[in-house]
Amino acid sequence: MSKIQDNLVMQWLSWHFKDAPIEIIEGWKNFLRFSVEFFSIIPLLKTLISPWKRLADPYSGGIFNLGENIQVLITNSFSRVLGFLIRSSVIACGIIFTVLVFFGGLLVFIAWFFLPVMIIVGLFFSLMLLF
Repeated sequence: MSKIQDNLVMQWLSWHFKDAPIEIIEGWKNFLRFSVEFFSIIPLLKTLISPWKRLADPYSGGIFNLGENIQVLITNSFSRVLGFLIRSSVIACGIIFTVLVFFGGLLVFIAWFFLPVMIIVGLFFSLMLLF
């Protein structure tokens, strides 16, 4: 074994400042992917103005049946507006959640590097309480 492998402190430093941050970033990316997939942000953006639950009436009255065509137009427009409102609400919630996941992951990543200092400071102050 080499001297670096024999030294437990060096192994810990290598793990804490090299290996673990890579794993934290991988987990962070997985959480971000999950949030985008869970809220289906990309598919919802592609179908943003589609009718809600594909509820649309066909235009079957012919060109001369103006009253029925207007009624179908209003119904289909209402279905599209409803679909837009619901999809945009879900997209907004998904984006807010994804931003929170991003900043939460950033906080964890930064805190990871300060964790040894926080442990030493915590031990120091806890010992100060004893005396």
